[in-house]
Amino acid sequence: MFNSNILYMVRCLYLLLFITLFSVPIFSQTAVLVKTFNINGSGSCARMRLGDLNGDGRLDMLMVQPTSETPSEVQMLTAYDGCTGQKLWQVGTDNGLTGTDRDEPAQIWDINNDGKNEVVAVMNTKVVFLNGATGATLKSFNMPAGYETLHDYVTFANFSGGPAAQEIVLKDRYTKAIAIDTNGKVLWTYSGITGHCPWPCDVDGDGKDELFVGYSCIMANGQPKYPAPINVDHPDCIYIGDVDGDPSNGLEVVYGLATNPSTRCVNIKSGKVVWTNSDRKESQQIILADFRKDLPGLEVYGMDRVNRTDEDALFIINGQGTQIWEETPDNSGWLTAIKLIHNWDGTHTPMCLAHKRGGGVMPEVRDGTGKILCHLGTDGNAIVGDLGGDDKEEVAVYSTTTVNIYAASQFDYTQPAPTPGKPFKQTKFYGLYSRYGSGDVFETGQVRTAQGPVRAAFAASGASVVKVTGRRLTLKELGPNKSALVTLFDLSGKVVYRAAVRSSVVDIGGAMGNGHEVYVAKILYDL
Repeated sequence: MFNSNILYMVRCLYLLLFITLFSVPIFSQTAVLVKTFNINGSGSCARMRLGDLNGDGRLDMLMVQPTSETPSEVQMLTAYDGCTGQKLWQVGTDNGLTGTDRDEPAQIWDINNDGKNEVVAVMNTKVVFLNGATGATLKSFNMPAGYETLHDYVTFANFSGGPAAQEIVLKDRYTKAIAIDTNGKVLWTYSGITGHCPWPCDVDGDGKDELFVGYSCIMANGQPKYPAPINVDHPDCIYIGDVDGDPSNGLEVVYGLATNPSTRCVNIKSGKVVWTNSDRKESQQIILADFRKDLPGLEVYGMDRVNRTDEDALFIINGQGTQIWEETPDNSGWLTAIKLIHNWDGTHTPMCLAHKRGGGVMPEVRDGTGKILCHLGTDGNAIVGDLGGDDKEEVAVYSTTTVNIYAASQFDYTQPAPTPGKPFKQTKFYGLYSRYGSGDVFETGQVRTAQGPVRAAFAASGASVVKVTGRRLTLKELGPNKSALVTLFDLSGKVVYRAAVRSSVVDIGGAMGNGHEVYVAKILYDL
């Protein structure tokens, strides 16, 4: 009897050990701090941009300090090497600003399409192009006459149908926008509701961008594609994608509004409202992605300003407009900001970063059910990007003096870029920064409706066809001493990469376009 009791206790201990070991979540409770940089001297109230400034294949950091007026110009720019933290250059002088709640008209972009990134900013009533590596002025011109105050935000679009987005869009706070070329010539003007973060996107596949500004879809010639379907207040943010998961009816655009119903979805093909959601009071920030693989379409992750005193709350709405999760407000604060993480852990599973939560709550990484996967060790302003050059995304949390870089797991942050010396091509995700946040998501439905050669690739005899969303393609079926022919298509059917390879991991970052687009790879093994 005594021995059987001991045996029973031992079995219970083994069972407890098994549960303890195998019930640990995939993520640790705290994200890993992989690097800290000193950015003292970059100016008060500066916000960060990410882009490869020095052409080494890694993302660098640009701190942007605004002037004090509304809308702001840029007071000072300070660039840091994203790998070493070394200051690269500084332009302007610190104005000691004590607070700002606006965007700053500065972005990192290859504005002259020479393969190297420049900094485009509005400073001293001029549009300036600065050399990304040195900060030297490459070009400057006066703001167009009559539009001198349209510098609340700057973005870029391809209205000409050329090889890259080289037209510039500027706007004031709420009512006007202009499109200009790289010499300052006005291409067209817009008057009406602008919202905070207009977004360019080629939604009809003609090689020219449309501009989603306010509730309007403006074509490349400056004319509206359809009458604005909403005409209340203004949208804080805009996200475009195949929201309902039905490629036959085209894409949708989701708006986050300051007026209830504060989340609304519009079909881009018809210009009609698809659904509205009234569960939230003020959807001040939204992000769109396939957060839930088990549900059709895409999901809207949002942040609701419950009241502008001490409460906000996160929420999730499915592709059909139904709220499927909400956070209970806890009076900890109302200044939460959210960011989209495309690839935190290497699985390319979208996640949501929530920071500046208030009440001592540290920044959180959450999954598509609202579950907190991990916390970050410091709070503050934050930005998401592949700072480590490993195809996964890290979070940089920064103050006026320090940048802390957090990752899902430990790695060697000083490792060289995947292709050292080859510039990291700037994307819309990095290059069209706004504190409010807008974007586009090209996901599963678009692969099914991709044109010509892409559809043919799916039917190719003996070919393996995969969707590509990262900078590296893994050839899982490549045997020893074998090779494969890899052909990479964009969704218009254009071949952007083709090579015979022997490595099981192929770096295709140089072929990626200006955005977090989806590509299709046709792989013929054993050549």
